Amino acid sequence: MTSFGFSPSDIGNVVALAWSVYNAYTRSLGDFGVLSGEVLSLHAILLQAEEAFRKIPLSAQENERLKVLTDGSDALLKKLNAFLKEYESLATSSRRTWDRLRWRSADVDELRTRITVQVTYLNTFHTLVVRYVHFPFFRSGNQWGALM
Repeated sequence: MTSFGFSPSDIGNVVALAWSVYNAYTRSLGDFGVLSGEVLSLHAILLQAEEAFRKIPLSAQENERLKVLTDGSDALLKKLNAFLKEYESLATSSRRTWDRLRWRSADVDELRTRITVQVTYLNTFHTLVVRYVHFPFFRSGNQWGALM
C-alpha cells in the first residue's frame, strides 16, 4: 500500500501474495494442503475485487473501507505464510517426529475460519458496493431489482 492513499489497484500486491501463499500450500505436505483451497478462494475474491473496483469509481469512504479489508487479507496471508514456514521442517526427517507432535489441527481450523471470514467480508463489501451503491436500480423496487 502506498503512503499517498489507497486505491483499488493496491489490491494487486495482496492478490500476488495470495497466489504465492496458495502455491506454497499446494506444494506442502498433505496436512497443509487442506488450506490451499481456502487460500485459492481468497485469491479469487481479491482478484475479482481488484478487477471490479478498477472499473467502478469508489468514494474516499469506500476506498478506506476496502483498505481495511485488504489490510486484513494481507495480514492473514502473512500469518499463513509464517505458519507454513514454522511447520516446514516436517519435510526433514530429523525433525519430523517432533513437529508432528507439535502439529495441531486446531491451528488449521482457526486459519480456515479466518480465511472463510475474510472471503465473506470481501464478498459482502463487493456485493453491497456494486449492487446497492453504484447500481441503485437494485434498490428502486422494480421487479428485476427485487429478484436479485
